[in-house]
Amino acid sequence: MSYLGRTLVVLGVVPIATGLYGVLTGSGGIPGGDAADANVESELRFLYALWVAYGVAAIYVGLRAPQSRVAVGALAVVLFGAGVARAIAWMAEGRPDTIFVVLMVLELAIPPLLVVWQGRLLRARVESVG
Repeated sequence: MSYLGRTLVVLGVVPIATGLYGVLTGSGGIPGGDAADANVESELRFLYALWVAYGVAAIYVGLRAPQSRVAVGALAVVLFGAGVARAIAWMAEGRPDTIFVVLMVLELAIPPLLVVWQGRLLRARVESVG
């Protein structure tokens, strides 16, 4: 397995673990999240389940298709979109706790790095064949 594949697998474990934690704890697992009502809890736990699915997809791509531009690109777009959503929340509601700022930075930085890394690997593979 390539280093990119291994990285995607590791990056997939994080959303599975944090997503399962979120499904179990809801807003109570978030700093300052204790006051959420039933509607917010329902939506939050639903989104945590999707976060778990994202982790499963990242592992699948890491194990089977790290050479697929479409698969890696889709993972990158979704993660980047999550970072943009955090930025919108910051603009709309004010600065979140530091942990969420760090997560936003990672969500905005990691996707382009993965796409560039994969592009270089694919170009190197083509050059070695040709």
